[in-house]
Amino acid sequence: MLMRKLYYLSRVLRQQWYSKRKLEKLQNKALRAIVEHAYRTVPFYRRVFSKLKLRPSDVRRKEDLKKLPVINKETVLKYYKDFMSRAFGNTKEIYQRTSSGSSGTPLKVPFDSRAIDYMEAVYARDHFAVGYRPWWELAYYWYEPFKPKLYEKFGLMRKRYIPCNLSLEQQLKILEEAKPKAIYYYATSMYYLAKKAEELGVEINPKLIITHAEILTEKMRRTIEDVFKAPVYDQYGSTEFIRMAWECKERMGYHIDADAVIMEFLKDGEPVEEERGSVVITGLVNYFFPLIRYDQGDIAVPSNEKCACGRKFPMIKKIEGRREYFLGRVSPRELLEVLFKQDSVKMFYVEKKEGKLNFKVVPGEGFKEKKLRKVLKSLFKKRISIEIVSDVKKSPRGKYRVYDF
Repeated sequence: MLMRKLYYLSRVLRQQWYSKRKLEKLQNKALRAIVEHAYRTVPFYRRVFSKLKLRPSDVRRKEDLKKLPVINKETVLKYYKDFMSRAFGNTKEIYQRTSSGSSGTPLKVPFDSRAIDYMEAVYARDHFAVGYRPWWELAYYWYEPFKPKLYEKFGLMRKRYIPCNLSLEQQLKILEEAKPKAIYYYATSMYYLAKKAEELGVEINPKLIITHAEILTEKMRRTIEDVFKAPVYDQYGSTEFIRMAWECKERMGYHIDADAVIMEFLKDGEPVEEERGSVVITGLVNYFFPLIRYDQGDIAVPSNEKCACGRKFPMIKKIEGRREYFLGRVSPRELLEVLFKQDSVKMFYVEKKEGKLNFKVVPGEGFKEKKLRKVLKSLFKKRISIEIVSDVKKSPRGKYRVYDF
């Protein structure tokens, strides 16, 4: 398996420099293979193709995906076992990832071992692209301990596990002792950690920081960079597909991992360009549990811009956040941008209560409720209430809640 991981790594490192035409050819070939496999071995897709009177040969290019229906988490939960391929006999080589359930019922997504090896290679590539070196130790915040990978025993891509349920002070103490070259953490938590480090006068000097799993605004990025004196790069992933898009050193948007997923942006079922659309993913790697045209539940803005780095991967301009957390037309990104511009707001989260929006705020120096109320009223037509609290809730996985509904 180690040799397979190395093979995949060499492959994905080459693929990031493919021409647009060569990438599309690779994508379409991978699409045909996963569609053929799903048709032959996955009961759910066999029924879908039969109902629509389609054959695998009808879906040969990514433009043909529109012939198939969009599915979502509820679809997968309802027909869960029918998404499993009947081609796999050895279930010992199946690895399971579980969503947090923050947006409803947790979803368990099984991956075959080849898919895991390939996506680990993609993960490594996306880290290498921003300057991470495989001999560096990575401070890796997670909600539970994990077993080291085989290559970590050889000193490669070592992770220092830091429980994200610890207090910010405890986390900073571990970082001071570990002195990691790189940090990998949730975006909001990393921002709060930077604010706490600034407050306590703690100095930690990693070479780079990678954020993920949450919205990163430019104000959050600047604060983290100013405090830790290191560049911050954001990544976009999910339980269902692991890694999907990432920022390179140019930070002109997010490079979509087109050699692992096909990403559509849809509005009312039609593709959009340079405007908000629902993120719909087709996985090209996981043969045990194929997900074709899966609505990720996120809203993002695709970009036609070419990155100065020279990579020809398609781009995302902005990730706006979970669709269910839009408050009217105000996206999660916009809410974070507005509230974190208020330096006197240390932390916050919002809940819906009796027909109004209740903002629970941890105030900082110079906080004025009247000023914040004015800012919030300019955004929302709903009734607003502000409640002063000493701390904000964390999810069971150690994420700071921004929304509690």
